[in-house]
Amino acid sequence: MGNPDTPPVSDIPENPEEVRRAHLNTEASIQAVGALYYLGALILVATALGGFFTDSEANLGVRVATATLLAGVGVFQLFVGTGLRRLMPWARIPTAILSGIGMLGFPVGTLVNGYILYLVLSRKGALVFTDGYKAVVSATPDIKYKTPKAIWILLGLLIAILFLAIVPLVAGR
Repeated sequence: MGNPDTPPVSDIPENPEEVRRAHLNTEASIQAVGALYYLGALILVATALGGFFTDSEANLGVRVATATLLAGVGVFQLFVGTGLRRLMPWARIPTAILSGIGMLGFPVGTLVNGYILYLVLSRKGALVFTDGYKAVVSATPDIKYKTPKAIWILLGLLIAILFLAIVPLVAGR
């Protein structure tokens, strides 16, 4: 008997292309969350390393403990992000836990992590993590998600804004 939250493989119709097209946006969104977790892991590990190499007056023990905690969470996020990118079923639970904690970051964290929870816990999201869906993906290698041009433009603007915000901070040191 399977998990009641996961749709049975028998729910997959005969036409794998139809299934893939119906779930392609969910698949791409979940994999994008995995990439977002990679970014979070990078930031956490970089912050942890910065904590080791600072000239802070703070207690060395507190700095080491904080840096170790940040690095540990960063490595965990990297691990979960890899599971999401590969659509591994085990990744749903740690993603739900991380997103539940992330919802405390009101208002943006609440919105973003609420959406992530919806993605991994919804019926479509649950189906994307099944072995049956992996068979659908294998049967339809020609079907790929195409990122809309507007998203690439927004991403470019976001990177430009971040660059413009960070350069003066780094140059001012």
